[in-house]
Amino acid sequence: MEHERFNKLLSEMPGISKVVNAFTSEAVQRGAFRVLVNALGADALEDAGDETGDAGEVVKVRKSKAGTKKQSRTGEPAEKTGQAEGSFDAQAFANKLKDRPHFKRISEMILHKRDLRNKIRLILLSTDAQLTSGDINKVLACLDLKTDKGSVSNKLKDMGPSLVSTGVRRRGARIWYKFSAPGRSDAKKWLDETLK
Repeated sequence: MEHERFNKLLSEMPGISKVVNAFTSEAVQRGAFRVLVNALGADALEDAGDETGDAGEVVKVRKSKAGTKKQSRTGEPAEKTGQAEGSFDAQAFANKLKDRPHFKRISEMILHKRDLRNKIRLILLSTDAQLTSGDINKVLACLDLKTDKGSVSNKLKDMGPSLVSTGVRRRGARIWYKFSAPGRSDAKKWLDETLK
C-alpha cells in the first residue's frame, strides 16, 4: 500500500515540479507543494515552517480540465480579483467592523456574548470573500476576543449547511468558507433582528 502511494507520488513529481516552479516566492512554492502532495494522499509529509510559510503567504490551487491554476483567496483566478496571495489583512477587516454605525450594539449583542457561531456569522456576513478558519480567528484576535483556530474550525464544520467551502476537511488542508446564498439570507435576517 505505502509502496503504491510512493510510486504514485514519484510519477506525479514532474507535474508537481512544473506547478510549484511557476511561483516566484519560496513560501508560496512550499505551500503549493504541500497542497499538491496532500492532494495525492501523502498527507504525512511535514514542513519545517508554519502552515502559512515563513513570509505568511498562502497558496490555493485547484484542479481543472485545463490543469492546475493559481488562485486568490476568494477562489477566483488571481488576475481576475486583483487580490494577491496572502493579502488578507485581519486588522483592516476588524477596523472596518469597528467603523460600522451600529458597532456598539454589535459589540454588546454579538461580540461580547459567548456564542462563537454568531461571531463567525458576523464576520462572514461582512465580506463576500472566502475566509479560512485562521482568517476568522485572526479577526477575532484583532477585536480582542479570545478563541482558538480549532474552535473556529469546529464551529464552521457545524455551520456546514449554510456555507460553501472549497474542499474536504482533513488535517493540514486549508479550506476557505463563505455563506451560500440561502445561508447569507438567513444570516442577514438574524443580524437585522439582533440589531433591532
